[in-house]
Amino acid sequence: MIRERNFSKKTTLLFIFLMVFCFNIHAGEKFKGGFKGGINLSSYISKNSIEHYWAVGSAGSSMSSSFTCGALISYSFNKYLTLQTELLYSQKKCHVEYENQVHGSGDYYFQCSKWDGFQELVYFEFPFLIKSTLILFQKEICKPYAGIYYSTLLDKKYEYDFSYVAKNIEGEITDSYKRKIIGQLSDVKNNDVGIILGAEINLSKMFKPLFLDTRLSISLDKVNESTTPGSVKNLTLLCSIGMKF
Repeated sequence: MIRERNFSKKTTLLFIFLMVFCFNIHAGEKFKGGFKGGINLSSYISKNSIEHYWAVGSAGSSMSSSFTCGALISYSFNKYLTLQTELLYSQKKCHVEYENQVHGSGDYYFQCSKWDGFQELVYFEFPFLIKSTLILFQKEICKPYAGIYYSTLLDKKYEYDFSYVAKNIEGEITDSYKRKIIGQLSDVKNNDVGIILGAEINLSKMFKPLFLDTRLSISLDKVNESTTPGSVKNLTLLCSIGMKF
């Protein structure tokens, strides 16, 4: 854990150094820096999901929105080829809702427990991208790109509104209560590695520094620990707006 934190600090410091370096270099606008931020939609790709609210990728999960923000550095080799790296603060939130029903006897003939809330993974994300330029009728349409990312886990939490209802055989409510459940997911890896596919669009000539970026990222390996069943992967669709200078 200490090694991973040190790696994250060193990588962040290196990125800041490169940003400062880029601002002081004049290479025919080959180097550019910038900032970006936007909304992401996140979900899990999972197999054999289990219904445990403390387990990442729990059954009943669905896509939910959160946000991503950060900085970028790019280097253009020519009009058609650009390398870009980024440092992003990324929240990946998934909505989770499911219920468990059991039958007993007497006043507790029917019992229903329901969880409704979210699981949230927070990462420092380091994408490395190769971008090209799509030109049609001598006009730039967009810059499609592909790449990989490496993420370091910052937080792993869950929050649910829990409700319990018990009924007798006549269907009358004999017991009920509600409470909020907040805690830390116990089975998440400290790192995530995946692939990225996306495209960047300049908004207009008038606002040339501004751009729109959309991308899809998918984990290559599962994000849950090897000691837990199933294979859970992150799936994120990001739409962001940014500025280069």
